[in-house]
Amino acid sequence: MSADGAIVVGTSGSEERGNQGFRWTEAEGLQGLGGLIDGGSSYASAISSDGSTIVGAVTTATRGEAAYWTEDTGWMAIGTLEGAAIDVNPAASNVSSDGTTIAGNSSSTAARLAEAFVWTAETGMQGLGFLTENHTISTITGISGDGQTLIGVSGTLTGDQVSFIWDAEHGMRSIKEFFVEVHGLDLSEWTLGNALDISTDGHTLVGSGVHNGVSEGWVAHIPAN
Repeated sequence: MSADGAIVVGTSGSEERGNQGFRWTEAEGLQGLGGLIDGGSSYASAISSDGSTIVGAVTTATRGEAAYWTEDTGWMAIGTLEGAAIDVNPAASNVSSDGTTIAGNSSSTAARLAEAFVWTAETGMQGLGFLTENHTISTITGISGDGQTLIGVSGTLTGDQVSFIWDAEHGMRSIKEFFVEVHGLDLSEWTLGNALDISTDGHTLVGSGVHNGVSEGWVAHIPAN
């Protein structure tokens, strides 16, 4: 939903399109967002804090693509990563507060099932890579309000999953490396699980893990530079 709670987005079944993204407000009720092509499906996953931009995915004439929607433009496809497998559909899952930075995942080769990406109108879609060479999946779970910091998970289908934090200066780093080597935290009693979200100001992360043998949630406050 938008930051003020006035706009809610999601996806509903549609006789015309199979699936269709929707936008809901108290005044206007449920509004279908249509699609990019006649009869094509659309999916709405997230909305910017200011309510201006909805992100998700659409079907095109040849495949699915990550996409965004505004009242002025309707759905706009933003493409796939170079070499993306035709049978793996990209999707935008996160968006900055002002709607200008979009993140999600797309396949990058037939062997890479999903690769996290960040997109702006200026740079286009940039793949963020993987934490290790054997990883075949990376995906986004959160974005800071300014779109400069992303968190997510890199791993394999067999369960080798490691949470990461990404920014343009440092690239992708494991959450454990970030906490221990950069900020000097003692995580000897923790096995970190997934980082699940990041605050709008980018200074608070939340996730799950195992603490002294017990599954627990965690919250980490990152001091400003």
